[in-house]
Amino acid sequence: MSQEYNIRKADISNDRLNVLNLWRAGGFSSKSIFDWYYNENTKNTLYVLTDKNDVILGTISYGIRKLNFKGNELTAGILGNYFIDKNHRTLRPALILLKWVLNNNKNNIDLFYGFPRKKAEALFKYAGLSKKNSIHRHAKIIKINRYLSGFNSLVSIIFSPSLNYLIWLRDFFKTFSLKKKYSILDDFDEGFDYNSCSKNYVISNRDYNFLNWRFIKIPEDDYRIFAIKDHASRMCGYVVYTIHSTNDVEIMDFMANHDPCDYKSLLLIFASYIRKHNINSIMLESYENSSVDDELKQAGFVKREGRPVYMTKNDNLFFDEDFFLTQFDENSRN
Repeated sequence: MSQEYNIRKADISNDRLNVLNLWRAGGFSSKSIFDWYYNENTKNTLYVLTDKNDVILGTISYGIRKLNFKGNELTAGILGNYFIDKNHRTLRPALILLKWVLNNNKNNIDLFYGFPRKKAEALFKYAGLSKKNSIHRHAKIIKINRYLSGFNSLVSIIFSPSLNYLIWLRDFFKTFSLKKKYSILDDFDEGFDYNSCSKNYVISNRDYNFLNWRFIKIPEDDYRIFAIKDHASRMCGYVVYTIHSTNDVEIMDFMANHDPCDYKSLLLIFASYIRKHNINSIMLESYENSSVDDELKQAGFVKREGRPVYMTKNDNLFFDEDFFLTQFDENSRN
């Protein structure tokens, strides 16, 4: 006889300890992240899979993003916190939980998407999501020294200064004519509301309250804001980044107002600033998008490996539409 399973919306206060105990077995339990994600943003919804005695055996959540395409706004649900107890990791309970959430939220969510691990891709396919390109890692070298470490130290000593100078010179000529003022900020204000309407791709709306929650209020992480303005002091774009102990910069989100700024200019100006802080490289993740990829390439970024993005289909979008997604569009600490 097959096991009976039930699914319900989690009671964040009463279920908190049991959910954290379940997640702890998977190695990603954090009380502060849990409280930040579910108590400080009530639009994030958590569901639990239980047995007949209401013992929690699995979880899944979705967070809300507002997507804009050619002036049409869609409500998207980002799937995350998908976890099944190790004693119940068979196809049936995992699929029941995922399909239930998708089917029972059709009226308030236009589009679901997620970034499944390799082992979970089959589940996403069975549940009716389809692979929609990939989100790729991009890297830009600032200092070559580390990449010559495989050679003897003499080679590194001789060639590193010249190669670093050539890298700097290449960017210098690209940024020489870009007359923009930049600043490092502690938080976001009303000037960062980007209810973007793009003719070329689907993009998430940004507002300063959500940006502050996502990057400033998050515990256990330290994010910084680089913002640039044009000669008339209009907001031109921003980069949210963190500096790792390896002296590598990781960009978590970036946005440019294409009038008067583009992604290439934004990232070149940012690279010029960050080069002063003994940084080795800059990394970012961006959805596979031909126009954005071209600007990243012009800014000196090299595309690397990608992770698949799975989505449900929506009647208001052609499935081959381009998206602009960054780590802003992921659930933190899935």
